[in-house]
Amino acid sequence: MGQTDATRTAVDGKKVGELTEATFTVKANGQLITTADEVIKSRGKATAEVTYTRVRPTVGVAFSVARAVIAQSVHTVTGQLPGGELIAVTGTFDQTAVKTNVGQGMTDENPTFSGSVKVI
Repeated sequence: MGQTDATRTAVDGKKVGELTEATFTVKANGQLITTADEVIKSRGKATAEVTYTRVRPTVGVAFSVARAVIAQSVHTVTGQLPGGELIAVTGTFDQTAVKTNVGQGMTDENPTFSGSVKVI
């Protein structure tokens, strides 16, 4: 199933374009606490960062990552983990890089998204 995992990435449950790759980086966010006697690792709130490359037609795309970055609107990005589980990250788009190709009529976009994470 490895080749189909990235294509299942969606924003708010909707496909937003053809994806060529997606990366979900999950962070535990624990911290090392040093005391006089020992070092303890605290348990933090898990978060995740999602980066992906999407290829989409320049015409007829309803969802704009650039507008989501500017508005700082909250969304949920989902993707498939190895083993078939789904991961849901609720947060905001931090940035996007857009590259257009007029000759091909296509736009490549590389957004970064981060927020709280859960396995569903």
